[in-house]
Amino acid sequence: MANETVLKQKQAVVKEIESVIQESAGVVFADYRGLTMSDLSELRAQLRQEEGTVKVYKNTLLSSATSNLKLDVEETVFSGPTALAKFSEDAASGAKVLVSFSKKNDKLQIKGGFLDNKFLSVKDVKHLASLPTKPELIAKVVGGVKAPLTNLHMVLSSPLRSLVYVLNSIKDNK
Repeated sequence: MANETVLKQKQAVVKEIESVIQESAGVVFADYRGLTMSDLSELRAQLRQEEGTVKVYKNTLLSSATSNLKLDVEETVFSGPTALAKFSEDAASGAKVLVSFSKKNDKLQIKGGFLDNKFLSVKDVKHLASLPTKPELIAKVVGGVKAPLTNLHMVLSSPLRSLVYVLNSIKDNK
């Protein structure tokens, strides 16, 4: 009876992990060994600002969830204590938080992650962190669309402006 209860609890956690991986914009696995509670609280606060969370799971449950989802994971990811950071909106901004935190606090070691059900190595996660965030990309697109329109406006209004200057010059001379 007790074993069945424990088994059901573990299956529920595996289902939770599966839904986290499927519904998130991205997830990152990290080794948190050596971090103090205040460090973890600081990391959680920074992730919360980027609509992310971090939670610790057993490696066997993480491994079961990824194998149930048929995701390829490097074996080294599930060795040692593992925390799973998930990002609801923008995976790049969440990865930036983790990478910058790991640079400040070398006890947090990034192990890998997932983006669109594709495994990311540590190198890939760091590359993702170097990308611009979603608002920055939107601003670049808007700027790219706006620039040609502004230039077109300047070109089309230039002859009219020149005509006005010529007429004002003639008026001032007379």
